[in-house]
Amino acid sequence: MSTEVEARAAEKAELYALDLSQFPRWRSPRGTGDDYVEIVLLPEGARAIVDPKRPDIEPLRYNAAEWAAFTEGVRRGLI
Repeated sequence: MSTEVEARAAEKAELYALDLSQFPRWRSPRGTGDDYVEIVLLPEGARAIVDPKRPDIEPLRYNAAEWAAFTEGVRRGLI
């Protein structure tokens, strides 16, 4: 395994080790009823997407670069 791949795996493991209850959450004011997810604001620009209606599902976690690519895809209508 290359050093770059190992570094990415370690970074991802650190994100998944964080206790999300310790960080602020954001919810779109447009979300109504059960039609919303929460965004957890993590250190260094990382984010997690939480579905509060489904606590049995592990939240998705993104480092800052992954989050930027994800949100750009949403803005362009690609996701």
